[in-house]
Amino acid sequence: MALALGMETVRAEGAVMRTLTRPPTYWVRGPLVSVIIPTLNEERYLPAALMAIENQTYYDTEVIVVDNGSDDDTVDIAREYGARVVRNPEYNLALSRNLGAEHSSGEILVFQDADTVPEATVIERAVSQLEDGKALTYPASCCHDSMKQSMARLLWSTVVPVYGGSIGGGFFALPRAVFDELGGFNEECLPQEGCPEDTDLVRRVVRTYGAGAVSRMRFTYAATSARRQQKQGLLGPHWQERVIRGRELPQLH
Repeated sequence: MALALGMETVRAEGAVMRTLTRPPTYWVRGPLVSVIIPTLNEERYLPAALMAIENQTYYDTEVIVVDNGSDDDTVDIAREYGARVVRNPEYNLALSRNLGAEHSSGEILVFQDADTVPEATVIERAVSQLEDGKALTYPASCCHDSMKQSMARLLWSTVVPVYGGSIGGGFFALPRAVFDELGGFNEECLPQEGCPEDTDLVRRVVRTYGAGAVSRMRFTYAATSARRQQKQGLLGPHWQERVIRGRELPQLH
């Protein structure tokens, strides 16, 4: 099993890195997909995240960057890549995601972290699964700057049941109709109070539509930085650092 996991990790990282260096060899068209990315001082990671969206095989996309008051070049980078920038002065990740949805136009919503890089076919496959009737879909999770973390994340995404809501929150997609029916993200669900807002939404999807309505795109990957694990250790409560409402956020890079 270790050998198979290692081979899959190498394949995942290779697929992700090729997305950053190669334009798509074909385009698929369909309903508009809105990619919503919350940011706070993400100048180090945001270019790769936006380049990966630009190099997707799925053509009809728009990018909404919801910025929480960055004092670096995050906003300028977002605009250079053609993203629409929305300002959110409140440190509330659920609110940022909801604002992004409010300012978007797509039939399908993708929620992506600023340090996440999806491989080239992720949006194409997500749209296909949602058009087949799924209520939410997500790729396998890996890591673009730590082999050990890549292996751990791929293993975790394989063995943890989806009905527990434990999916990689760095990238997932759902129809706007599903998002609206559920009322979006719960803005009172705060990570620092033990309530990761993405997990909360996934669990509500499962309760409403059943575990079978949530699907992982096998052998399709999105890589996220290992910065939180490097800061707190492998088993640290990394989600607690994602957003702190009412006081200064910790800088993770």
